[in-house]
Amino acid sequence: MSCEKKAKPTPAEPWMPVAGLPLPGHGSPEPELALAPADWVPPFDALTGKRLTEIAYQFHPRIAPAEETPQEFAFLFNNAPERIAMRNLQHLAWERVETWRGLVTAVRDQMPADCWIRDQTIPGHDAAYFATFALPKTEGGTRRASLTVHLSFLVPFYTFYERRARLVEYPTMDRWETDTVSTKISPELQPMLASVEQEIARRYGYRRFDTTLLDIELPGLFIEGARVETRPTLMDALFSAYKPFTSSELREDRARREP
Repeated sequence: MSCEKKAKPTPAEPWMPVAGLPLPGHGSPEPELALAPADWVPPFDALTGKRLTEIAYQFHPRIAPAEETPQEFAFLFNNAPERIAMRNLQHLAWERVETWRGLVTAVRDQMPADCWIRDQTIPGHDAAYFATFALPKTEGGTRRASLTVHLSFLVPFYTFYERRARLVEYPTMDRWETDTVSTKISPELQPMLASVEQEIARRYGYRRFDTTLLDIELPGLFIEGARVETRPTLMDALFSAYKPFTSSELREDRARREP
């Protein structure tokens, strides 16, 4: 039996977010097409569920909300190294937002004039650019189907979900309430999704995120905007904690909060 030490295997090249790589399409007010796939290919195979979880923990701190000392919690959260790294990345991503805005504009130009589009990207708020593309209202203007797309700047992936909402009349206001949220996109929204994916492919070269990984829980992590009473997930960490709750989920949440 040999006592010689075996050479350690060469680790896979880690994925570096926009802070470390000149991503295609970034940095120009009038974005050009992305580099050819042969010129720039992120190491997709190395981005396993384990590696994605490690990345999440690199940019979100392990801090439990302090019930009795919120000021202390806010100080610990804002000064955590992971939070500082995230803020720096958010700042850089916002400086390069013109590529994303060009994508939203290009998709808008391919859609009928009566469709509704809203770029919901907020500087320093999420781990992704995201926008909602909605079909014209139906059934007398009381129903709406929309597609929301998130493009991460932590990993070279995008994800999406469909939302179906109805207009509810209240004594003092009208409000859109969500009936369903699903990653399964209906046929009527498929052409819109195809346009978005085409623009993502040519401007970023990103791939669809495996939807089976979105709900992986991240114990001990605190993510701004995520529900405190539930464990945050990869969706919260790598894309955005913003995802509409269905009307039934909201009712269940209210019931839990009532004394």
